[in-house]
Amino acid sequence: MKKLILITAILVSAQAFAWGKRGHETVGSFAAQLLAKETTQGKFLIAHAYDMGFYANVPDLVWKADDETYKKEFSQHYMDLDNYDKIMAEKKVKKFNPDRQKFFREFPGIANNEGRNFWRVQELDTKLAEISKQLKGKNDAEKHRALQAQWLLTAGVLGHYIGDLAQPLHVTSNYDGQLSGQKGLHHWFEEDIVDDLYPGIMNEVFTRAQARWPEFSKKHK
Repeated sequence: MKKLILITAILVSAQAFAWGKRGHETVGSFAAQLLAKETTQGKFLIAHAYDMGFYANVPDLVWKADDETYKKEFSQHYMDLDNYDKIMAEKKVKKFNPDRQKFFREFPGIANNEGRNFWRVQELDTKLAEISKQLKGKNDAEKHRALQAQWLLTAGVLGHYIGDLAQPLHVTSNYDGQLSGQKGLHHWFEEDIVDDLYPGIMNEVFTRAQARWPEFSKKHK
């Protein structure tokens, strides 16, 4: 759902408010509340805003707890754009091909540990659109509820990766200040600061998002 991407962008673009547990929960739950005003399923989204926030933390709190899953999944959370830019510039390529396989056939030298977030977002967005299409079809009550559950999980998880990409330290090879004598910067920036400003920062985020939403929604309708 493209609107989920846009909503998440409005929540995280003005300032750096995420991206630990509180940050991801904020992005998920507030996205549901803003989107509720734009759809006939508004009551459903309001009722499940908490769920969206909960699922937005699944990639960090659930999947990272399993070693094998973590090995496969860790690179989906970030993109070392400085390295990408350097390698792509050599071939004068400025845009990412949304097809993961085609892109890395062209750029086999970009290692997995340089990050793969862009493609994770594209793939989850496609999955969410497929579930949305199924929800509009004729389903019995049990299947409809199951599809709703899949939609909430997928939307929440998608919001996680979009939020990750908006974290400045998720888009640079100097992701923890390790290259500039600032080791530990990552955790301090995305968790310690947010925790110190909680809970007032939550109200500020939602107030700013609400104020910007009408113009933003119209522009991207």
